[in-house]
Amino acid sequence: MIRTFSLLFVCALTSLAQLPIGVGIKGGIPFNGSFTDVGRFTSETQRYIVGPMVELRLPAGFAIEGDALYSKVNLSGPLSAVGSVFGSLVDSSSWEFPVLVKKKFGGPNAVAASARPYVGAGASFRSLTGLGSLPSFITNGREVDKNNTGFVVAFGVDIRALVLHISPEIRFTRWGTENFGSGLANIWKTNQNQAQFLIGISF
Repeated sequence: MIRTFSLLFVCALTSLAQLPIGVGIKGGIPFNGSFTDVGRFTSETQRYIVGPMVELRLPAGFAIEGDALYSKVNLSGPLSAVGSVFGSLVDSSSWEFPVLVKKKFGGPNAVAASARPYVGAGASFRSLTGLGSLPSFITNGREVDKNNTGFVVAFGVDIRALVLHISPEIRFTRWGTENFGSGLANIWKTNQNQAQFLIGISF
């Protein structure tokens, strides 16, 4: 009975691996922060990124990948009005939604199929929560844009281990807009060039 169940389980995993859709998780670390510090105001991007991923695997080595990546940013600075320093002005959560078209290289033989380098490009959409709680003495009533849109490129390797796909990659994003516009540029500036190291694990 145990042997039969094990065989059915392996067959089910193998069948799942043959589907054109891969589902898994992606995580990693940023090489730089979300914001550039200006003056005495500082920002700290937490050293982790994590979220679900889905990949539509197409013929000829092409694929379309979509992610929902979460990270956290702490913004802080001096509260000069009372002559003291506060530790955390606001905790901001960052959600990135990149969609990439990927091309995987490698022939049909077993060695090439088990480790296939790839390149990818697409667009990313980021939403920051918590910026609405910035106090009025910081914003002076000016609008803070919580959203960014950017262009993404990625370079990685798709390593197949049994029924799993393990994909370490380097990803670069160029954000096209600033979160803090005119009048706030002397506080924080959006780091429009972002680099990340990510690893995806999917079926």
